[in-house]
Amino acid sequence: MEKDVCIIPYFGKFPNYWKLWLKSAVNNEDYDFYIFTDSKLEVSFPNIKVINIQFEKFKALLQSKVSFKINLKRPYKLCDYKPMYGLALFNYIKEYPYWGFCDIDVILGDLNKFLTKPMLEGYDKIYHLGHMTLLKNNQKCNLLWKSKHHINGPNSPYRYDEAFKTPYVCNFDEDHGFTQIAENSNIKCYYSTDYADLDYTRFNFFMLNTKFENYPSVFKWKNGKLLAYYFKSGELQFNEVAYVHLQKRKMKILCKVTEDGFMIVPNQFISIKDIEGVLETNKYKHLYIEYKRKRLQMIIKHIQQHAIQQRIYRLFFKKIYRFLLDRRSTR
Repeated sequence: MEKDVCIIPYFGKFPNYWKLWLKSAVNNEDYDFYIFTDSKLEVSFPNIKVINIQFEKFKALLQSKVSFKINLKRPYKLCDYKPMYGLALFNYIKEYPYWGFCDIDVILGDLNKFLTKPMLEGYDKIYHLGHMTLLKNNQKCNLLWKSKHHINGPNSPYRYDEAFKTPYVCNFDEDHGFTQIAENSNIKCYYSTDYADLDYTRFNFFMLNTKFENYPSVFKWKNGKLLAYYFKSGELQFNEVAYVHLQKRKMKILCKVTEDGFMIVPNQFISIKDIEGVLETNKYKHLYIEYKRKRLQMIIKHIQQHAIQQRIYRLFFKKIYRFLLDRRSTR
């Protein structure tokens, strides 16, 4: 079976649950994971490829594919550049039928359970959010990010020649970005929410955009399988998921990485225990104090990174600026 590949640039200190992510990635043997990082990682698994590189050198790889100077001063802004990895890093991924990008703040389940080879062959783009996306490794998909589109609407996506010029994170890799561009270009997209994208504004785990999103959940990872458990109508129920996205959460590790499996409960990794008992002890909490504390900091940070200027631009100047960009490119 041919392998597919996920590209993960990560600069700076890895999250404390990095080794649990690694454990879940190693079990997906049909995927290679290329980690571009300035950290010294001791990894000896055949499907985990560590490329030691400084942030400025990685930035130069991206810059080489764009004719204007990109605005990339901090690693977090890399999320806007994910769709161009297939072109900028082609020498690493040229032998793979599908390439993609994946975040470190996830725990992977059995990807083959959901992304079978026959299913993949029917689509050019798999999933629509930035924490994991796969693309067919061909010229059309690898150049899709360069679309000079004129998509309109309140949530219309940035173009690359807009998103790459601002320090503000434009979510170019996500639903209201690269996914809209793909749809506009008649790319065959797979949208099923096979994963658990957790609501980071709430303490308990609620799986966004699924039929289970109103039920507080916990997760069990064992032997490469990831199961979500919840009470529905007073009965314990579960379903398997491709991965869980733990965005913006600080997690405590109360289990041993060497164990065969572990559970993921609100803001903790713990040893596997009785599921019903764990759910009972993690009763619904209305307030997520950590999020409340950080919300004001996030708003201030976005303002400092030109969030207000970008809103004004989108409302009043986008059309004329795009017109000037297109006119300049035809000269």
